[in-house]
Amino acid sequence: MTDEQHTAEERAIWERYRAAAGGDFRADCPGWNAVAAYLEGRAEEAATSEIERHAARCPTCLEAMTELRAILADAPEQAPEGLARRVRDAVEIELAARQAALPLPREGRKPMRKPTTAPYPSRRTPAVPARGRGWWMTAVAASLLVALGFALNWQWSKIGPVGRQQWVAEVQSVQGQVRCLARGQERPLATGTRLAAGDNVRTADAVSSVVIRYPDQTQLTLVGDTAMAIQRTTEEPGATVAISRGKHVYLAAGTLRASAAAQPADAPMRFLTPHGEAIVRGTALDLAVTPASTHVRVLEGCVEVLNKTDGKSAMLQNGYSAVMGHTLVVSAKPTLGRPETGPATRVTAGTQVLYTFHEGAGTTVHDTAGVGRPLDLRIRDEQAVRWIPTGGLSLRAPTVLANIGRPAKLVEACQASNEITIEAWIRPAFVSQTGPARIVNFSRDMGAQNFMVGIGNLNRRSPQGQYMIRLRTTATSQIGLPGVDTGLGSVRTELQHLVFTRTRSGEARAFVDGRQVAQGTSEGEFSNWDRNFVFRLGNETNDAWPWLGDYFLVALYNRALAPQEVAQNFRAGLPQQGSLRKAAVR
Repeated sequence: MTDEQHTAEERAIWERYRAAAGGDFRADCPGWNAVAAYLEGRAEEAATSEIERHAARCPTCLEAMTELRAILADAPEQAPEGLARRVRDAVEIELAARQAALPLPREGRKPMRKPTTAPYPSRRTPAVPARGRGWWMTAVAASLLVALGFALNWQWSKIGPVGRQQWVAEVQSVQGQVRCLARGQERPLATGTRLAAGDNVRTADAVSSVVIRYPDQTQLTLVGDTAMAIQRTTEEPGATVAISRGKHVYLAAGTLRASAAAQPADAPMRFLTPHGEAIVRGTALDLAVTPASTHVRVLEGCVEVLNKTDGKSAMLQNGYSAVMGHTLVVSAKPTLGRPETGPATRVTAGTQVLYTFHEGAGTTVHDTAGVGRPLDLRIRDEQAVRWIPTGGLSLRAPTVLANIGRPAKLVEACQASNEITIEAWIRPAFVSQTGPARIVNFSRDMGAQNFMVGIGNLNRRSPQGQYMIRLRTTATSQIGLPGVDTGLGSVRTELQHLVFTRTRSGEARAFVDGRQVAQGTSEGEFSNWDRNFVFRLGNETNDAWPWLGDYFLVALYNRALAPQEVAQNFRAGLPQQGSLRKAAVR
């Protein structure tokens, strides 16, 4: 591509930097054609290496290329303002602190002049403050990392300063394709990999995910097509100064769920995005970054959000959410509690198993149905879950809740009636979980199950998910096919009421939030159910299909609730602690 083939606006950006920077451009600075070829990946290997070496020691070219790459990618709104300047500022401050006994010499530099005309008036032309002669020696590694990100065509070039290469977090689990860019080298991530400040992590597609845990048990779960960088932390041994103390995470794009342990008062955890910042001191939240905005939802605790564009801030409590973008928009969306209207009690007749997740601590979830021998569940990994104080259990990382005693009472009751209702109040962590990811599962293994309720998506090109229900009878396959699916788009990352019913005559229905969304036929009987199968929440036998999200209620009945009864339970909402046990025993 020749110089003439580029738009006048793109060339004008380059010339604007040359004119405004005065003498900062040197005779050996590459020309427009060489820079364009590099940014588009057309440069020869030797030319690429030369440009990267030059960018490592020429801050003006580095910042100019940061701007130009965004323009060539047709996404100028995604480029963070002053990226290279922030890199240089952080490196210089750190260098000055380390060499306090030998002050850095200062050298004047002509400041950049504001141009009289700019082809992109919405973007800011950052001023370049004075610098010391030797700052670039420490900045070489940081600058090379940024420069390499250009050629990879990933959004990793938006990441801030690189910290010392001491590990600060560890990969707990990986599903699908997850890769890491660390110290200029790209590699796949595996369970047990340790990550350092400055490492960049990306999940490759909609079906990939990774769970990252810090030593203080702070946990991050990345799902879908997500790009993130671990930035400076106070855990770095030997650091002589802390710049903006605390853990920093830069989320460039995609979805992240965080469960942050209590942080020091003077060193909160900061989640940075192109549109703003979320500051937490010990809480649970969801972050989703799109090209136009950042969405923040508080699941537990309190989060402060700072919007970059208008400078506004807000303190979000549990159940509140905010959108950072052109303006800051805060909304209240209560997720728990019973609505003011509707019946005061739930339909409970026929309840065989009931979990309300009000334990608040420990590794046991109690069956409070009051029918027969309780079918309690044991949480395999306590570190993978978090109890919700108002009632609920959040699965933050892959684990499983499996029956402690034998589930014979459930098999016997349903075989006697040849009917079943499976009810759940849940909040999925993300919509693109696949497998199907097991929400409720009664199986031997993946090849044989009495029933299963999960989230799946057979169309891997779509990021949406659907609820999939499989019920084994004498007329179906070993895994309950044909089943009932609710359709793509029915899964949402908010509190949902999910119900599946099957009558003796074989009529199967699925309901979401009180409304019927799917119907099918499930002929046959339950006489081939196996009471030796394991009843589980959250996973399959071989841990192949984990589900992530929050449980608030799971109930199983040995009869098919009528549509009006399903609607009544939805209107009743989530009960207060203890009320369901009394209702079930009556």
